[in-house]
Amino acid sequence: MDKLPKPQIKGKDVSLDKALAHISKTLRQAHHPLFSGLAGDVNVARAVVRLARASRGTLDHINTPRLGNTRVAQTFGWVACTLSEAALRPDVFVVVGKESLSINPRFVERILARRSPKDAQHKSPHLIFLGSYKESDIPDLLKPYSKEIIPIADESLFEAIRYLNTLDHHPPKDIDDHNGHTTLDDKQDKSTKQTGGTLSNDELSALRHLYETLLNAQYGCVAFYAGVFGEQHTDMGALSLARFVKSLNRTTRCASLALGNNLGDYTMQSVAVWLTGKPACSSFSGTKTGEVEHNPAVFNTANMLAQKRADTLFWIAPLAPLAPPKSNLPTIVIAHPNTPLKKTPEVFIPTGIPGIDYDAHLFRLDSSAALRLDKIRDSELPNAAHLLEQVREQYEAGAKK
Repeated sequence: MDKLPKPQIKGKDVSLDKALAHISKTLRQAHHPLFSGLAGDVNVARAVVRLARASRGTLDHINTPRLGNTRVAQTFGWVACTLSEAALRPDVFVVVGKESLSINPRFVERILARRSPKDAQHKSPHLIFLGSYKESDIPDLLKPYSKEIIPIADESLFEAIRYLNTLDHHPPKDIDDHNGHTTLDDKQDKSTKQTGGTLSNDELSALRHLYETLLNAQYGCVAFYAGVFGEQHTDMGALSLARFVKSLNRTTRCASLALGNNLGDYTMQSVAVWLTGKPACSSFSGTKTGEVEHNPAVFNTANMLAQKRADTLFWIAPLAPLAPPKSNLPTIVIAHPNTPLKKTPEVFIPTGIPGIDYDAHLFRLDSSAALRLDKIRDSELPNAAHLLEQVREQYEAGAKK
């Protein structure tokens, strides 16, 4: 980076102190700030939760629409495995959806290809790719492995997983939410009565083969990225798959591995749960200070902006250059120095990158541990977590006057 970008107010370079003072003033004038993006490390997540609580704002991660895992865990539960188990235990490994193979760059190398086909002591798994795969889509590293492709169009993956559930005649008992509400499980129970819909006979036959293969496996693993089911079916697709995997465990061992977390998704979710008891897509805008409400249908960024529920947008994304959503609201950007800005924000403070410009911690995609990432270069760009803490301190000091 030849020349460090400067903090800006309405496109004009200013000092960091002046930019922070302007942000604090803007926040004090806001009635319902929306903190979105949230692609950062543990300390960024902690700082933004504290700032949202102090200002009675709303939190939403950029990948929330494609994270069906959280709601499934809340209503149904998972049979899941760690990364180590996924790499070393399964004798049958299913990858659902083409995007699942690429969403985590080292998934193939560190998980699927961890055991060599030439290793007689640690037998490599039989790989099954379910989705719109072609032979050319399979990485060269996996060419020597025992494998097969079950071609299913991307738009039919949700239907395919639903069909797999119909093959099991004793699905797990539905969960009662004790409030008389229709739960994800109620909807799933109705949906699994479908018998294949638009899937062809060949596709249905291939899915029955997949079911039998997993049923006869000693240890099956089903890896997926919830986004492969499309935004409309993210929750239901993840639930249907969780239900299918759970049902297999009556007679064999099978676990799921939810992929993703490429933008600190699980880091934000884990920290939010620690500090508030609720994941992201939550709001502190209740009548009592510190009271938090979780409602993904209401507190997602798209809905908040469309329904004009927010009056100020904070875009926090030091981890990657992510464009803020289109909005006419005063926008504060505390983010990666290469963040694409289609519209000049109220304030822009370019930050260092977690794990590159400063030491950071990020949660693994199996959420079992936070990994330390040591910085690899010296940089004068500020730490986003420190900036957010300074904003909160100035905000609280100004609120007392």
